[in-house]
Amino acid sequence: MKSVITAIALSTSLALAGPALASDDQKDRMKKGTMSMVGTVVDTTNVNLAGAAGSGHYLVKLESGKDKRRVVVDLGVQSDANKAIEKGDKIFAVGNAARINDRPVVFARYYGELQETTK
Repeated sequence: MKSVITAIALSTSLALAGPALASDDQKDRMKKGTMSMVGTVVDTTNVNLAGAAGSGHYLVKLESGKDKRRVVVDLGVQSDANKAIEKGDKIFAVGNAARINDRPVVFARYYGELQETTK
């Protein structure tokens, strides 16, 4: 029981201290294994993975608003939900970060379309 409480306390303190410790540099975030990305979809494609049965994966290329950096995001197996995302849409994605051929890739655990609001 003590180890569970210690683990919860440690994870809570890390979550609270995270923004102060984190760098804005994407390379630092990628080293930690998780990356969040907000941007505009500039390209979409369907990819069939070698040796995988069934549907292929739906990939989007996001361009961030701040630094115009482009990152490929794997939205997972093709579905009606992810195929509704098109060029020009603003989306967010959070997932595991990796590098393929020395380029950043995010394997999204969850994602969604950003809705513009007016005041």
